[in-house]
Formats: sequence, C-alpha cells, structure tokens
Amino acid sequence: MIKEKIGVVKSINLQQIYGMMQKTIAHSGVVTSIKGKQLEVTILSQSACVSCQVKGACSVSDVAEKIVEVDMPPSRQLAVGDHVTVVMDRSGGLRAVMLGYFYPFILMILVLFTMHALTGNEGLAGLSAIGSLVPYYLLLHVFNHRIKSKFQFRIKE
Repeated sequence: MIKEKIGVVKSINLQQIYGMMQKTIAHSGVVTSIKGKQLEVTILSQSACVSCQVKGACSVSDVAEKIVEVDMPPSRQLAVGDHVTVVMDRSGGLRAVMLGYFYPFILMILVLFTMHALTGNEGLAGLSAIGSLVPYYLLLHVFNHRIKSKFQFRIKE
C-alpha cells in the first residue's frame, strides 16, 4: 500500500532542491540565434507536473518553449546549437509575478468594489474590472523596454 502511494508522488531532482536554496533561477537551453553580442536562447519551461507519473490522467501538466535574450558572455564564444544554462536572480522572478499577476488582480478587485459601490450595478462593475486590465497591460507594453532592462538573464559560466 505504501509503495503504491510513494510511486504516485513525483520524484524531486536534487538539483531542483539545491536550486531552491540558491538566489537564482536556472534553466537549460539551446542557443538559437546570435545577433552581435545578443544571444537568443530557447528554454524548455516545465511545470512540476511534468515528472509526475499520473500526469496523463490530469490536465494540469504544462511544458512550454520560451525564447530569452541574453548578452554574450565575454569569456566564452558560443555558436548556434550550443547547450547553455540561463540564470536569472530569484528577485526578478518575483518581480515578474508581481507585474503579471498580483498587481492586475489588485487593480481588478479595487475597480470591481469601487464601481459596485458607485453604481450598484454588478454587471457594469464586472465589465469595468475586466476593462481596467486593458490600460494596465497597454502601459506594460509601452514601458516594455524599461521593464525588460530590470530582468537580466545571463549565461552560467
């Protein structure tokens, strides 16, 4: 009985545990293009469900390919097809979560309750809350270059 339950529990990679203690987030990837001193690296982002043995019976498992831009390290010459490890400070990941999920959620809740208090109309309050995301994400798009500079990816030596 216990062995059956243990088999269901996902295996945890020791490198993942060690990475959790570090102050960086690391992903392995492949260099897909080089433009001057900029590299485009394709990383395979996997949710924790990928290693689960029962993922076939679940719709939560997620694997996505992402492309990140990284400065060429001065101490290394890389070519297209090279396997590298891309590293980002853990604080950058938290900043991304805040900008992408937390702040829009707070904005929606504030607009929802404010509009409901002002108008008493739930439908209008709901539509206003959803509509408030349009200017928020447009502002993120307008300041994309400034925001992008805050997220520094680098190649692990």
